[in-house]
Parts: sequence; structure tokens; C-alpha cells
Amino acid sequence: MAKKRTGHVRVNCPHCGKDVNVQRAQGFQRAMPCPNCRIPIAVDVIEAAEGQSEE
Repeated sequence: MAKKRTGHVRVNCPHCGKDVNVQRAQGFQRAMPCPNCRIPIAVDVIEAAEGQSEE
């Protein structure tokens, strides 16, 4: 089984459409870059994915 990365969230990138692991945004950050396409993903998308993964 893969090691769970703390501080990371699995997100479907709205720009390139791939499932990527993105670091949780800190309070002052408004976006995090996609590791695949490098286009920033909004914090709202990351928080929504984090909420879905906890359910």
C-alpha cells in the first residue's frame, strides 16, 4: 500500500484533467501550482477536494 502523504490532497486538476497530489495551501496562499501543467489551482478547488476525501 502506498504511503499516505501528510499535508497533501488528491485533486483533479481543472486545467489538464489529471489526478495530482497537491500540497494543502497555507492561510496566506490563494493558489497552488499543478505539478503536471504548472497552472495554479485555486484554494477553493483544493479545499473542496479535501472535504470530499474526508467523507
